[in-house]
Order: sequence, then C-alpha cells, then structure tokens
Amino acid sequence: PVVASSHNTIGILYYEKGDYDRARKEYMKSLEIYEKAMGPGHPIVANIHNNIGNVFGMKGEYQQSLAHLEKALQIRIKTIGAEHPDTASVQANIGQILYEMGEYDQALSHYEQVLKIQEKSLGSVHPLVASVQTNIGSVYYHKGEYERALGCFERAIDILQQVHGENSSSISVPLLGIGWIKLKRGKIKEALEYFEPLLSLSATGKCSRDNADHLPRAKFGLAQVLWETGGSHKRAIQLVQQAQELFKIQKSVQGKQSMKDTETWLMQHGIE
Repeated sequence: PVVASSHNTIGILYYEKGDYDRARKEYMKSLEIYEKAMGPGHPIVANIHNNIGNVFGMKGEYQQSLAHLEKALQIRIKTIGAEHPDTASVQANIGQILYEMGEYDQALSHYEQVLKIQEKSLGSVHPLVASVQTNIGSVYYHKGEYERALGCFERAIDILQQVHGENSSSISVPLLGIGWIKLKRGKIKEALEYFEPLLSLSATGKCSRDNADHLPRAKFGLAQVLWETGGSHKRAIQLVQQAQELFKIQKSVQGKQSMKDTETWLMQHGIE
C-alpha cells in the first residue's frame, strides 16, 4: 500500500503538470497494487478509480472515464453511503463528463443529486454548492433554458461573494455565464461588463487551469461585443483568432461547437 500511495502521489503531480499519459500510468500502477493489497472494493480503490476517470476525462476519452468513475461511485455508495460528500464528488465528476459529451439531461440528473447532498451536508452557503450551481447553470444554458441558467449563475455568485467577498476571482465563471446569456438575448452593451473582468483576471495569472476552457469563451464573447458596439475591429479579430487556438485543443462537445462558431464568425466578417 505504501508503494501504491507513492504511485498515486506521482500521478497527481503529473496530472497537475498536465502530463495526463504519465499520470494515467502511475494511477494504473497504484490501482493494481491497491486491488491486490486491499481488495477491489476498498474505499481507497475508489479514490484511484476517480483519479483515473479524471485523467481520461481530460484527454477526452469519455467512455473510459465513465467506466472508472462509475466503479468509484459504486464502491463509495457501498462503503460510505449514497449521501456522503465524497460520494457526491464522484457524482459531480460523472456529471461533468456527461456534460462534456453533450448528454445534458443525464448530466443534470447527476448535478441535482450532488446539490441535494452538498446542501444537506455542507449548508446552502458553501463554495462547493456554488460550483454545482454554476454547473447546473451551464447545462441549462446549453439546453437553451436561459432564465433557469441565469438563476443558477446568480445564486452561485451570491454564495461566493458571501464566502470570499464581492471582488473575489471565484465569481468569474458564473459571471461569464451571465455574459453569454446577455449576448444571446441581444443585450450587447450589458454583456461587456461580464467579459472584460475575466480577461483581466486571466492576465494576472489567477485563472486556474481547471477554468482555462472559460478563457476562450470570454475572448469570443468580448470580440462580438466589440464588433457590435463599434469598438476596435482589429482587437475583435485578434480575440476570435486567439479563442480559436484555445478551442482547437478542447475535446468537449462545447469546445468543438465553439470552434465551429468562431470559424463561422470569421467567414461572415470576411476574414480568412
């Protein structure tokens, strides 16, 4: 088990560095040892399945990801119960994978279960509750249910401001969600105040790797606002092209669709 723990720790370090292939190899070594030493149904084995699932998810290998996350979920349900916060964390990871696959109804089902568990165990004012509210809002946004999405994003912001203060960087993701709702509803000028802050935040290095997929969406959103409000067309084009480069490496359904949207936007504006 000590050796298995070391492999897992090394895997975590590779994961944080973004070297997902090496991380997966270390996690798999850890899993093999733990299963032999502790048995396949041990809680610590669930931890490793969860880590492996996250690695496959980052690589866009969603079926493999779900296979390991489901194993982690079943082990945790059997060992610590269906309503334990650690069980909810696996549910949240499954929800994220389903979301990235475009399976919005299934993702929503998992996120709603997570929210119920978290509010019961952590209280209604907690950063993890805000996180799942943001995730639910994102699902509703992509389902075209903007009013429901807006409510979730606003609740997330309210929670995060209560916990971290009004000017906390933690509110950037739900702010971005509201910005896109404003844009979709044709409220171009109102959208501006939601896109600019995230770009400024990322320039300071405070935009975490986990939220890196939101940066190109902010760039693309701001570009459209600038173009429509008579701002710098040169900057707008640069922002779209920068967003394109970031969308290229995304594996999710949302990333691929955004890539197509940037291509369409550039073509419509006569830019090759």
